[in-house]
Amino acid sequence: MFLGDNKELTVRRQSILTDVIQAYEDPQLVGQRLVIRFEGELGQDAGGLTKDSFSAFWDAAFKTYFVGERCCVPFLPIHRFSESSIFPILGRILTHGTALTGVFPIRLCRSSVFSIIHGTPCEDEEMLLSDLLIYLTDFERQVSKTALEDFNKLTPRMINHLTDMFIKFGVSILPKADTFRQLMVNLARSEIAIKPLFLCTQIRQGILSLHMDSFWSILTTSDLKTLYQNLNPTPQTVVDKLQRDKEDLRPQEANTLYYLKDFVYSLNSDDLVLFLVFITGSDVLTGSDVLPRDDIIVTFTSILVRECCVFQ
Repeated sequence: MFLGDNKELTVRRQSILTDVIQAYEDPQLVGQRLVIRFEGELGQDAGGLTKDSFSAFWDAAFKTYFVGERCCVPFLPIHRFSESSIFPILGRILTHGTALTGVFPIRLCRSSVFSIIHGTPCEDEEMLLSDLLIYLTDFERQVSKTALEDFNKLTPRMINHLTDMFIKFGVSILPKADTFRQLMVNLARSEIAIKPLFLCTQIRQGILSLHMDSFWSILTTSDLKTLYQNLNPTPQTVVDKLQRDKEDLRPQEANTLYYLKDFVYSLNSDDLVLFLVFITGSDVLTGSDVLPRDDIIVTFTSILVRECCVFQ
C-alpha cells in the first residue's frame, strides 16, 4: 500500500496499547514502514516482531474498546464515550498493520468491517447470524445453535436460558420455533450492525483515502467471508503452510517434520493460536486471495548433537 521510508518504533509489552496509540497520533506514520523492537528484549525485526506487536496490540484493544467473545464489535460505555476520538487512530492502525504484515485481526467482526468500509450497516443475514453466534458466550452460542438446528430439542431449562439471554439484550419475548431465526437475525442487526455504527464510521475516518480506494473499498461481502475463512487457522491449514526448505530430507529430518505435523493436528483452537504466535508472531494465518501469501518454512540445523527446527 505504497509505504515510504523506514521508521524505528520501540514499544513496551506491558503498555502496548497506549504506546501504539500514542505513536499513531501522528497521521504521517501510516506512510512509513515500521521497524519495531520491544523495550528490554533482544531480537531484530525481520517481520516477525512487527506481526507480534500488532497481534499484541489488537489483543489489548479488543479488551478495551470492543465487546464480544470471538467476534468483537466497537463499543464504549456511556461514561467513556469521550474516548471515541481514539477510534480514528484505530483505523490508522488497522489499515497500516494490514499493509505492513498482510495480517488482519479476524476477531474484528466481519459485519463491523463492512460498516467500516461502506459506512452503512451490514444487511447480509447469513453474515449477521454467523457473526452473532461467535459474538455470544460459549454457552449462549451452544444453546442458540441447537435452537436454530432443531428448536424441538430444547429443554425447558435451555428455553429459559434463551429467554434470559434476550432480556440481557433488551428483548422481552418468549422464543418460539417459527420466529426464532428471524429473532436472532434482528438481534444481530441491532447488536453488531446498528449499535456499533457510529464507532465504525469513526474507524473509517482514520483510513487513508488511498488505502480505502486501493484495497478496502473493493472488498465485497463475499470477499470478506473468504478472507476470514482463509485467515482463520485450523490444524489442516497450518500443516498445509509448513514447507520444508529443501527437497531431500534425511530420515531424522523427515521424522522430525512428521512429528511436528502430528503435534499441530493434536492442538485445540486456543493452543493452535498460541503455536502460531510463537512461530510467526501472528495469531492468524497470513495470506489469502486478497492478501499476500506466506508459507511457514521449516529448516533443519544441528545444535550440539540434536536436530531442531527453525521457523521463518
